[in-house]
Amino acid sequence: MGIIKNKHGVYAARKKVPEELGEAVAAYIGNGKARVAWLQKSLQTISHDEANKLAKPVLMEFDRLLARARQDVKPSPLRENLSDTEIERMAAYQVASPLAEDESVRRDGLDLQPHDGLTDREFRKVDKALEGAKAAMRRALARGNISWVEDEIEEGQ
Repeated sequence: MGIIKNKHGVYAARKKVPEELGEAVAAYIGNGKARVAWLQKSLQTISHDEANKLAKPVLMEFDRLLARARQDVKPSPLRENLSDTEIERMAAYQVASPLAEDESVRRDGLDLQPHDGLTDREFRKVDKALEGAKAAMRRALARGNISWVEDEIEEGQ
């Protein structure tokens, strides 16, 4: 079984990573290293019997990780021909994809974001919304209704 004892007497599960899987395992772990030579996890015990019990699920997880990495490294088989259905689906996708993009641009605009502030479209929408609110405020104030500006009046006092 792959257990070792460190210099403090604490056991750890450890498994060698095959050379060809080092980069794939490093990508799965995400520890910032380009390659991994060993998988190791502390079992946080100083008892050999307890370490043997705790190591089994950890080593099984190491095996699952190595199997996933092996699947990533294994080259996929090359296909030499396609069925008529696959060709039709690929053609339909090639036609539908640019049409969907075009429809999105027509519906939502190019969605170009300026370095600061609002886009022209967003600015026009806000301006249009404020025009309606300003007209309603003017009508209310002309009739003596100050509810629209009551908060500003109270802040000024």
